[in-house]
Amino acid sequence: KYRAGDIGDDEARASLSSADNEWIDGEMYHSLIDTRYFLSNYYAIRTEDKGFQSLYPFFDSQEILHDELRRLEKANGNVRAIIDKARRMGYTVYMIGEFLHKTVIRYKHTDAMIVSQDEKGAKYNMGMYESAFDFLPWWMKPRVNLHQTGALYNFDEPDENLRASRPGLKNWVYADNANRPSGVGRGQGFRCGLLDEVAFWKNASQLSKSLMRTFVASDGFYVMGSTGNGRNNAWHNLWRKAEAGSINWNPIFIPFYRRAKSYSLPIPKGEVFTLNPEETEMVEQIKK
Repeated sequence: KYRAGDIGDDEARASLSSADNEWIDGEMYHSLIDTRYFLSNYYAIRTEDKGFQSLYPFFDSQEILHDELRRLEKANGNVRAIIDKARRMGYTVYMIGEFLHKTVIRYKHTDAMIVSQDEKGAKYNMGMYESAFDFLPWWMKPRVNLHQTGALYNFDEPDENLRASRPGLKNWVYADNANRPSGVGRGQGFRCGLLDEVAFWKNASQLSKSLMRTFVASDGFYVMGSTGNGRNNAWHNLWRKAEAGSINWNPIFIPFYRRAKSYSLPIPKGEVFTLNPEETEMVEQIKK
């Protein structure tokens, strides 16, 4: 059975039939071993026109993310990915779901950090995480010892008298912004790290001074991603080093055309579409 003693409402489960509990255990186990299953069935996102619903179906861009992250996990036993992508690819929505899966379903005894470009971004990303957590079914939620809105969660048994006999996940999830003067993550070691819009960090030295030194777990899940923001800057240089294999980060590129309707329009019926010279050159570059 899945994580005996970690599921939040033990008393409620005790009142269920054996068939109900067997079904819950099956869903928890399936969600544990299959990230896609969890995201498609239990990760609630706010859509542009349909309110909250699960992350299904994936955009093409999210399919790339899912497949590449699973490939890295299988090959290396961990993930260290640097992701360069266009806007409106569903990247942040997808990655918050991955982060929720790691910190609520998969890992125990884990410190995790979401770092955004500024305070507004940190609250937005943590808000997405909080909303998704609220939408989880009661039998999937771990016990919560501490929650500070927009800032942190501690998943553990809230009753200190029971903590020894029925401990919780003992996970800490933090949200922070990269421009905090005192630095981010110093003195800690993180098993999960999500660094968002790194190309727009005002103080990119946070990467080398603070964060990179905390990403040391052999089975860690570490992802930094961004839309490009010019050439010959910290993000561009990191990307080129990853492409060259000179740093231990795996490059994943999500081109703008991998999400339908965001950067393209259907060709009107009866119209013949012909590429102009600039478009023809772009097609040839992509083929290379």
